[in-house]
Amino acid sequence: MEMLITAVDRDPSAAEEIHAGLVAFCDRSLLPHAAAEEAALYPPPRARAWGRR
Repeated sequence: MEMLITAVDRDPSAAEEIHAGLVAFCDRSLLPHAAAEEAALYPPPRARAWGRR
């Protein structure tokens, strides 16, 4: 985040490149991991009454 903020101050086009890189990283690495984690961790508790509150 600090790189993005610094880039905005210095060069808006660099900020756009850094932002695009962060979005690509999230799409490629974070979102698939989060989806897999949710698929594995959340369904079992939802199957129990205490997990549906």
